[in-house]
Amino acid sequence: MRGVHRLASVADRLQASYRRYAAGVLAGASLALLLLGQFESPTVSRIEAALLDAMAMTVATVNVPFEGAAMLVRDFDELVHAREENRRLRFELDRLNGQISTMQRVESENIKLRELLALVPSQVPTYVSVQVVAAGTASPRNTIVIDGGRRDGIGVGDPVVSLGRMVGYATVVGEQAARVQLLTSIASHVPVFGERSGHSAVVTGGQNGFLRFAYVGSSSSPTSFLEREALHTSGQGGMFPPHLLVGSVEHTEAGMRIRPAVDIEGMRYLQVIPSAPVDAVPAEQLL
Repeated sequence: MRGVHRLASVADRLQASYRRYAAGVLAGASLALLLLGQFESPTVSRIEAALLDAMAMTVATVNVPFEGAAMLVRDFDELVHAREENRRLRFELDRLNGQISTMQRVESENIKLRELLALVPSQVPTYVSVQVVAAGTASPRNTIVIDGGRRDGIGVGDPVVSLGRMVGYATVVGEQAARVQLLTSIASHVPVFGERSGHSAVVTGGQNGFLRFAYVGSSSSPTSFLEREALHTSGQGGMFPPHLLVGSVEHTEAGMRIRPAVDIEGMRYLQVIPSAPVDAVPAEQLL
């Protein structure tokens, strides 16, 4: 590579020297032609024409080798650069092929591990965002109206939540709106399980905005649930998806009660988990 640049430098210096020499010769020849032009004779005209032809031929003959050498140097320099670029691209291709092989090996190992663990991919629910447009006048509230309906894929029984915490479920569904039965209503019934004790039960609306146990499994009793234990939907019966937070257990002098996970008062925006497929928002984007 250095030899190519050295050859190009020598060619440039020789060509510059030739041009200086040619400029001097042309200047002298031009002066001679100017003097000859003062004489009007056929002989002088023939000498002048011959001198012009000789000058043009000399310039062309001497200049061609320099131009050819310069073109050869440029072509060789481009060839060297092309080889270097080709070598770099081959290295990059080998690196990418290595990464592809590694990714394929990792994917193959993941498939084998999933087969060994019998892993079932979890189905992340989708949500439809809705707004509360009306609420009951009773205190505590038993129902609300939302601005989502059948056009959004919402159906009767679909749970209504606030960031994974259950608020209630749809009981009457129109084309553009739906009525939601809140957990605080005595008409609501939701199967749950205790996060720490593992006991199952059914909760319903109680007094003063709290919930209560409507039914407890035969192998347990309300007192089997621990203080401040979180209650989640159990998914029994297939009506509601499991693991939605419902509330937490509180022990009082009057007995046990359940504090809802959501205070619906003043809340404007909620989400519905539709049973019908719709263009909805993935759950993780709401958390």
